[in-house]
Amino acid sequence: MLPDIAISTHLFAYETLTFAHLKKIKNAGFNQIELWAMKPHLDFTNKDFVKKLEHWVKSLSLNIVSLHAPFYFSLSEARQGEWLSISSADSKKREKSIEFIKIAINSLEVFESKRIVIHPSSPANKGVNDKYEYLEYGLEKIIRTTEKLGIKIALENIPSELGKTDKLLNFINSLGNTNVKNCIDTGHALITEKGAYFHSIEKMLPNCINIHLHDNDGKTDLHLLPKEGKINWRKFKNSLSKFTYSEQLTYEIKKKDNESYEEVLKKLSLLDIKNGK
Repeated sequence: MLPDIAISTHLFAYETLTFAHLKKIKNAGFNQIELWAMKPHLDFTNKDFVKKLEHWVKSLSLNIVSLHAPFYFSLSEARQGEWLSISSADSKKREKSIEFIKIAINSLEVFESKRIVIHPSSPANKGVNDKYEYLEYGLEKIIRTTEKLGIKIALENIPSELGKTDKLLNFINSLGNTNVKNCIDTGHALITEKGAYFHSIEKMLPNCINIHLHDNDGKTDLHLLPKEGKINWRKFKNSLSKFTYSEQLTYEIKKKDNESYEEVLKKLSLLDIKNGK
């Protein structure tokens, strides 16, 4: 049986997360949350902010089901094309990335989430020099923290050489660690695998513990609502049934400039992705 669908606070990625944001999610009928652990949206290095966030979550009876590990140090750096990567060939950048993710995990431990999504590399051509051997090294360090807390790592397919389905699955299998699984990103699968995106999704499903749900035009990572792009969602539901998928589903959406958050959340609340509608 499929669980209730979660909402990623990625929806508010360009704003500091507030009680009002979380209440909008709650008012739309969603109770499961994936925290987008990126500064300045969620400054997990600020203990006072984390305490406030804990209070907000409890007061709204929300459940933090997963964390998205930071893949940029700050929004300003991301806009300049500077990314964190635990598989970077640059040892200083790699160590900075590893430590930043570990700080996020420890700071947000209070929410008792049992999943963390991690990007295997920098995106696109920025990750051209990233290597799986460095990714394995980085994961070994992070796993020392996650295993103590009972957290499973979900490596996400992304538009990069290391993020392609077959290579990523081969890497995960080579690790032989049952605490390292994958996170399927539907939009990324469409961009990276093109016409074979469903074959890609079905390959990942048996070892998947979280699915990021969003759509696009097959070219750009738009994070549209399902059914606003080119993904066949009825076929997607059939794949979930075929593989008896029962793990987490998460809407990871970006609102359009002419939409309000309330409008986006209402549209999401009316979707029935679990039944292919």
